[in-house]
Amino acid sequence: MNNVLAKRKSAERQERIDRILAAAGELFLEKGYTNTTMRDICQAAELSTGAVYFYFKGKDAIYTSICEESFHVLIDLFKASLEDVVDPLERLSALNRAYVEFYTEHNA
Repeated sequence: MNNVLAKRKSAERQERIDRILAAAGELFLEKGYTNTTMRDICQAAELSTGAVYFYFKGKDAIYTSICEESFHVLIDLFKASLEDVVDPLERLSALNRAYVEFYTEHNA
């Protein structure tokens, strides 16, 4: 029974973190990083200020997390694009296509 409870709490924790990151990401794109406040993020994520600060120390930590996640996606695209590509010019071309794919799919 404890295992089920632990899994549920972990899922709820991740859901809150995802809500915070999604809300902040949208606000950063819409208003810009500087013009977005923690209060804006809390309201958009529909969480209390205390709840958001429980998961992140502040706006910088949220932004850092969004950037890290984006870089991991980009790196994975780069790795996948280079599989079985030997020619140096084709490798550059493959990296370029991966970057364009990332930009078009993740630039809301």
